[in-house]
Amino acid sequence: MAKTFFFEISSEEIPAKMQKSACTRAAEVISKVLTDANVTHAKVYATCAPRRLCVCVDGIEPSSPAFVVEKRGPKVGAPASAVDGFLAANNVARSDLLTKGGYLYASITVPPVQFVDQIPAVFASFTREMSWPTSMRWSIATEPRNESDLSPSPSSSPSPSSLPSSSSPSPSSSPLLPSYRHSSPWVRPVRSVFVLWGDTPILFNIPEWGISTADAISHAGTKIQIQSFEHYVRALREHGVLVDFDERQRCIVAACQQSLQSLQNSSNSIKDTAKEILNTAENIQNAAEGINDTADKLTVNLDQALLDEVTGLVDYPFVILGRIDDEYMRLPAEVLITSMKVHQKYFSIRRTPKHSDELCPEEGNSIDSKYSNNIASTSSSSIVSTHSNSIASTSSDSETKTIAPYYIAISNKPANEIMSRGFSNVLRARLSDAMFFYQEDLKAPMDANAHKLDSIIFHEKLGSLGQKVQRLRKLAPDIDRAAALCKLDLVSNMVGEFDELQGIMGAHYASAQGEPPNVAQAIADHYKGHGNRLPTTEEGAKLAVADRVDTLAGFFGVGIKPTGSKDPYALRRAALGIVRISIECVQMDLDSMFHVALDNYAEFLDINKCKTFNELVAFIYERLEVYLRERKALRYDVVQSVMAWGQRQLAEVSGASNVCKHTAILDIRDLFIRASAIQRYLENSQPDLMQLYARVSGLLQSDVPAEFLGRKCMDALDGVDSNASNASALNAPDMPKSNAPDVPASSAPESIIPDLFECPEELAAYEALVACGAKGHDFFSGGLAPESSYTLEDYTNVMAHIASMRGAFDRMFDAVQINCDNAAVRANRRVMLRRVLRMYGTLADFSRISYTAY
Repeated sequence: MAKTFFFEISSEEIPAKMQKSACTRAAEVISKVLTDANVTHAKVYATCAPRRLCVCVDGIEPSSPAFVVEKRGPKVGAPASAVDGFLAANNVARSDLLTKGGYLYASITVPPVQFVDQIPAVFASFTREMSWPTSMRWSIATEPRNESDLSPSPSSSPSPSSLPSSSSPSPSSSPLLPSYRHSSPWVRPVRSVFVLWGDTPILFNIPEWGISTADAISHAGTKIQIQSFEHYVRALREHGVLVDFDERQRCIVAACQQSLQSLQNSSNSIKDTAKEILNTAENIQNAAEGINDTADKLTVNLDQALLDEVTGLVDYPFVILGRIDDEYMRLPAEVLITSMKVHQKYFSIRRTPKHSDELCPEEGNSIDSKYSNNIASTSSSSIVSTHSNSIASTSSDSETKTIAPYYIAISNKPANEIMSRGFSNVLRARLSDAMFFYQEDLKAPMDANAHKLDSIIFHEKLGSLGQKVQRLRKLAPDIDRAAALCKLDLVSNMVGEFDELQGIMGAHYASAQGEPPNVAQAIADHYKGHGNRLPTTEEGAKLAVADRVDTLAGFFGVGIKPTGSKDPYALRRAALGIVRISIECVQMDLDSMFHVALDNYAEFLDINKCKTFNELVAFIYERLEVYLRERKALRYDVVQSVMAWGQRQLAEVSGASNVCKHTAILDIRDLFIRASAIQRYLENSQPDLMQLYARVSGLLQSDVPAEFLGRKCMDALDGVDSNASNASALNAPDMPKSNAPDVPASSAPESIIPDLFECPEELAAYEALVACGAKGHDFFSGGLAPESSYTLEDYTNVMAHIASMRGAFDRMFDAVQINCDNAAVRANRRVMLRRVLRMYGTLADFSRISYTAY
């Protein structure tokens, strides 16, 4: 009968930020260890409390069934001594050997193994493979030994805490002293281990930690006899410990909601009392109305990271509702929220719109609705809140403007008046410092601190922050004022205390000193572009991109690039920010910005501008590919096809001469729209588009190398003459007529000659080709011009035009042989097919799209 295997590792307090991930990691590790030990099992559950890690595994059989394994031995024909050694080692007879693939194999029966005998090894494997972000070793005492045997080596010296105290007998009176060694690592020093198999505690030594398993749970000096995992959870709950991490978190959310309800009930009570004495004290009624309105609209800012951390700080949560002194409500809301969150682990409270039960809106909405109908909504992930609708799970700009003068703190003990006063006193001291910093920063104009940026090194090879600001002003001349002020808050007192407020405080100081609202908002926005935070104004988006472009150009210019998993200057995040802002906010001329940025650095750095530019484009493309696949959920093959098209643009720009030309190759929004349009069209339309491409490209593979089928410049498909007329020639109704003799295909003219058509089906295919060229003339003749912006509908129409040719070409393929004996006719037909592929090449590299997927 299957039983439950459960163990608890009790230690000193586990860091709160590690506990949530430890639950997931512990479940994965124990499952792997049991699988490696051939132990079948059912559900695995792991959880953390501040001083304990618990793992419970259901469905383990008392003994594993016998099974047969085949063990490989020496090669056939090996010396007899080698075969005899293999036989002896595995206790098998020569007649039992099998021959497979030139080797001898022995069938070995593994007898049943009792799981109870495997527990010590399973536990040891778990503790060995369980990884932590940081871990500790601590000294453990071993057997006593003589004083003369003690080694002066530092590696074997006992820790100060483990040395005898002053009251202990002196070495001269104690001939035997304990020796010490270091334990195996764990997140914090382990105090006890409890292991339960079914309803029986299992006792064994754990030499790695110098302890043995216990037969009972120890909590606050009390021994608790445990019969099952359910009993363990119930018993600890009765002693004030919620071992389930998720349960503690749900309790915190519920307690916050209950606390706000109590505040509302209190305000309603005041209002009722005020009504009774309305005739004599009308002002009380007005005050009560204000309190009631406030209470009706209070919502807790349950920042998920803070919620996870606070959940890991307490065994059993208790809520303390406090009030912020009115004098500190003059501080910017972000200062109040950050001070409470970072220093005190308090939850802030905001006022929500009246009669609104909605969660607060998530940050990161696009600021440019112009393109909203042009971009496919491609299965982007949505955030689902698991908490009550009255609890906000994110913090947005709109929230911070309506912060309420209350806070919620989580305690490990029931609150009393002394504790509440202590929580308020500590917060008051923090906010008093913040108020001082804020007032000091406002005493001088922001421009007065500009010289301080010259003493802050941006990077030793890239100059100071003052120089960076001057480069930003050249990169974004239309928002010069915002660029000049955007970094000045880095030398302020407030940002020196709370570096999370960079940009935010700059906006507050700019607004307080009379700068226009768009300048202040641009300063706040220019750090945004990752997570759920995106710029909310066009000026902010431009400044955010300019900041990242300058950073990337500088680091790539001096040869500092991300390698493997190492990216100390967050260049990948900077590139991803450019991609996100370009797609989700404002379309910008990134080519020009990178060229200007490289020119800025060329004034004092010796850099190869063309090489650096090409490296930057390739780097941006890498981030774009990741973004399209992971964040926009586009198919891998579709993304590859569009990225290959983009790389072709880069190859044409670079050229053999390595001369850097200026052309629109970093139109990130266009690449996204292309990929979205192709995927949507292929998933929702008939397979004509891919079937036509597959048949045409297959017929051309005999004289066009596979690597040129859409993977390089499409001119390669036009034979020797790379300057042949483009697809706009298809619009001419009267093609040049010629009675050219049979010539090799490689030297055939690149114009389609209708006189060489041999049947009506061939002429019909030609007419379909001309009609398609006429419908998409602007697109096929020029591709994407720098000043153009094709929409999702435009790309969909182009694909529909191409797909409409399938019927005519299928009938031609059935009626004629493309690779016929007549060289001139054969070349004429192949030119027509190459024109078809050229149309595909103006969209993407369709050779990379999986034909079978559609």
